[in-house]
Amino acid sequence: AHLAHGDYEGVCADQEDIIICHIPVDNQENAHTIKINADELSAHEAHGDTVGGCPTLDLQFKEMEVTQYYKQ
Repeated sequence: AHLAHGDYEGVCADQEDIIICHIPVDNQENAHTIKINADELSAHEAHGDTVGGCPTLDLQFKEMEVTQYYKQ
């Protein structure tokens, strides 16, 4: 029955790790970058997570001026 729907004998191939921006459903202000297995991606995307690291904010202060830089 398992072979009939695509399973095969032997060890499963390792899944590739993916970096995502994880946005907790109950704490969206606490978005953070995590690494997950590729097979977990669809579950994370279903609640709003995105592929790639979360943007970070760097502040550079100058007298009487604030310049914001976003790292990618």
